[in-house]
Amino acid sequence: MPHRPARLLALTAAVTFALTACGGEEAVPEEETAPTEEAAVDEEPTTEAEEAPPEFAFPEDCDAAGALDVVRDYQPADVERVNEETTDEGGIRCLFGSHEAQNGVNLVYSEGFTLADMPDIEDNYEVVAESQDRELYLTDRASELGGLLEISDMGEVDTGRGALLHLPGGVFVAAMSIGRDDIDQALTEEEMDELLVDAAEALIE
Repeated sequence: MPHRPARLLALTAAVTFALTACGGEEAVPEEETAPTEEAAVDEEPTTEAEEAPPEFAFPEDCDAAGALDVVRDYQPADVERVNEETTDEGGIRCLFGSHEAQNGVNLVYSEGFTLADMPDIEDNYEVVAESQDRELYLTDRASELGGLLEISDMGEVDTGRGALLHLPGGVFVAAMSIGRDDIDQALTEEEMDELLVDAAEALIE
């Protein structure tokens, strides 16, 4: 969690005709010039509403998250959901597998305070990353959602990659791709980034 800017256009035009009385008789000014169309356009004040990131709904389950549709774009046609779990923290874990790709892809949805809710995080994420020893980064698509990406620690798993997308409003989407025998069977870092943004866009209310 593209922006949808709202443009508010206010038009104000006032023309006042003054009639003066002199000696009991109404007098009309000698010349009355109506505002030209160009002048009227110049007087149109325009205001632009502040852009705000979209809102993301925490899904009830993998189907509500549209997780399978998201993963299908990055896997062969035989990909299927093999399991759905609830995490200890109340999140939702959706596990997918593909025999043809020889890998598995997990999407995990959770809630809590995200770094995306920190003030001015987009300008200061490098400082936060250094102070907290975290691998934070941005992509253009993640920034459009007001999100911030983070590389996940895979621990002893050396055949896969993991990443986490912090979204404004307290929603996380995490992705993990594990090759059966080799990390080259897993999704690339760029594919992981795109997968996470696609998953986030599917949650926009």
